[in-house]
Amino acid sequence: MSASSLEEVFGQAQKNFAFLELTEERIDYRKTRWLSNYNIGNVATQIKRIRKSSPGKDQISVIKKHVNDASSNGNLRRRIYIVVNYISKKDLIASINLIKKGDEFAHKGVTLQILWFVNSIMANAQDLNSEFRIICRP
Repeated sequence: MSASSLEEVFGQAQKNFAFLELTEERIDYRKTRWLSNYNIGNVATQIKRIRKSSPGKDQISVIKKHVNDASSNGNLRRRIYIVVNYISKKDLIASINLIKKGDEFAHKGVTLQILWFVNSIMANAQDLNSEFRIICRP
């Protein structure tokens, strides 16, 4: 188990939570990048970032309309999945059970950090009305 590796993954996820609510300002901020083509390394390609849009229409306006339509839809269900292949659910449950019994063990501090990270990110996901799941080893 590694709390520091999990902290890096969860930190990136927390940062990306901002994209669940695309405000006008955030869309305008991303506009230049979205209207550019992809680069591979330092090589420009002809691959457009926005591949579907109504011909002849302002692509950013079309994106804003789709974002607003999706965000205002009562059936919208945001889902956040984080995949970590270095944590075992079985091992984590075993460590949690040791904590519940009050036993001392080598990875107690790591287990407590992991629980704190998970609790924190789940609370933030809940604030955004999002379903949150962690996919890990069995």
